[in-house]
Amino acid sequence: MRNGLIINSYGAQEWWLNDKRHRIDGPAIIHTDGYRAWWINDKRHRIDGPAIIWADGRQAWCINGEYHREDGPAVIYGYQIWYLNGNEISDAEIKEWQEKYNIPQDYKKWNKEHKMLFKLRFS
Repeated sequence: MRNGLIINSYGAQEWWLNDKRHRIDGPAIIHTDGYRAWWINDKRHRIDGPAIIWADGRQAWCINGEYHREDGPAVIYGYQIWYLNGNEISDAEIKEWQEKYNIPQDYKKWNKEHKMLFKLRFS
């Protein structure tokens, strides 16, 4: 059974608890190229930022193993994919909602009210 920090022959670090990827105070996986992933109880999970950060800058937000983000796209790979609770929201739905409620196109300019409206509309 794997427990604690394990460093493989390539220098990648992985934290385990009872044979599950698990770390509460930082990423549970750190590769030497800069890849980082946060895991709790063998599910990708992070509430204060992306749960996966690739060395090339791609990012993905996950809660309890599902893609989820309430204040922007949950997946950023050079393109964006929106998710709440693992459910994908199409670009067309986002744009329609933004136009209907006069929400800024740039999610980085959303205020608390915009974020709450997003959550209410798409949850």
